[in-house]
Amino acid sequence: IAEHRPIWLNRGDVPVGQSGLRVDSLDTGIYVSDPSDKLGISDKVTISGRIKVFSWPVGTASAIISRETESGFDYALIMNNSGHLVYVFSGGSKSLAPYSVPTGEWVAFSLVADHSSGNLDLYIGESSTPVVSDSSLAAKTTIAGDKYVGVGCSPLYQPTYTFSGHVAELAIFDGLKTVEEIMEY
Repeated sequence: IAEHRPIWLNRGDVPVGQSGLRVDSLDTGIYVSDPSDKLGISDKVTISGRIKVFSWPVGTASAIISRETESGFDYALIMNNSGHLVYVFSGGSKSLAPYSVPTGEWVAFSLVADHSSGNLDLYIGESSTPVVSDSSLAAKTTIAGDKYVGVGCSPLYQPTYTFSGHVAELAIFDGLKTVEEIMEY
C-alpha cells in the first residue's frame, strides 16, 4: 500500500474501474496471498470504491474487501444482512448503521478510520458530510500469521462471506484522505 496511490491498478496506474469485478455470491471473488505483508495498514486507513449490491446477505455477512489470517480479520469492510456496512479490524468492529446500502444501484463510498484518535467517518457519493461519524473507534492490534486479501469474498471463509454484486474502483490507502483527495481517483 502506498501512501498516495491505490493498490489495485489497471494499465497506466489507473484504479480498477468501469467494468469492476462482478461477484455472484456463489464462490466467486478474488483473493491473493500477502506473504511479505505489503497490503497491511497502519492505524490510519482510507478505503474507497463503488459497489452495486444485487442482494443483501442472508443469515451472515458478505465481504467487500477483507485481509485476514487463520486467527481472524486484520481489516475488512463487510455488509450485514440488514444492508449495513461494518468495518472489522484486529481489535474490534464498528457498525456503520443506520446507513443501509440500497440494492440495484451504484453507491460510491469512502471509509476514513483513524485508530489513534478513535475517529471514523463514512462518506457516500461526493458529499463532504459523512453519513456516519463516530469517535469511539478502538485501537487496532497486530495480528500474526499468513495473510490473505480478498475482494468480494473472505479468502479463508468462502463461500460464507461472498459478496453479491459489483465491486469497482476499490482503493485502500495507508493514511487518512479527504473527500477531495479521494475524488481525484
